[in-house]
Amino acid sequence: MKSTEIYNRFEFNVYRHRKGYTKVFDPPGLPRHYIAHVIRGSVRITVGRKSFSAGAGDVIYYPTGAVYRAVWTPDESGEILFYSFGFRFFPDNTNTFFPLQKAEINDSARAFLAEAEEDISVSPLTVGKFYRFLGECAPSLSAGKSAAGDEVVRAAEALLREDPMKSACEIARGVGISEPGLYLHFRRRLGKTPSALRREIIAEKTSELLLTTDMTLEEISGRLGVSSASYLRKIFVSVTGTTPSVYRRTERGSGI
Repeated sequence: MKSTEIYNRFEFNVYRHRKGYTKVFDPPGLPRHYIAHVIRGSVRITVGRKSFSAGAGDVIYYPTGAVYRAVWTPDESGEILFYSFGFRFFPDNTNTFFPLQKAEINDSARAFLAEAEEDISVSPLTVGKFYRFLGECAPSLSAGKSAAGDEVVRAAEALLREDPMKSACEIARGVGISEPGLYLHFRRRLGKTPSALRREIIAEKTSELLLTTDMTLEEISGRLGVSSASYLRKIFVSVTGTTPSVYRRTERGSGI
């Protein structure tokens, strides 16, 4: 695997704060999965109408697309400290979606996590250590129930908005389910396919660039990663019913 591919797939950090703060993630939510290991301080996390607390020593799993509110509080020394591991691929082949939760990990998983924290930089060695931990941790996570499908779709949309040209296979891997499972959730929740949502997102991003920049369609297609301006034009017309040039001319002069 090339180093650039590694850096694109992972985000490992240590966060240290000297005062409390609140973090809110609205839709489309987190762009990748995360594991947080709290060293100092505590956090109160609210997802919908449910909340839970975590403190020193606790491990928290955040799924791709998670929407939540977190209130962090320093410990008696006035410090908040936690390790954060962001990753795109979740090692589970059962089509199970795991919601945001405090993970109950065993001693073996905790030892693997400590090894990964020895060098927090993204490297093949650290990634390997982290996935040893994740493989040990995953079986202890609690599966989602009624809202799982909605979370999967929201997570998939987050990935598409980040990179509209991701394939359905890549999206499925990113949210931890099979490709057929991804299509099933889309049909049940949205009544459309991932490809249809991709076209809508591309058209949305194109319309924004048409109105806010003077970029040509060729430049916009390059920005969005679409193969050609003609293909982008075809997508735009199929979604909006008008051409990019007509849209730019009419909407720019329409006022508010």
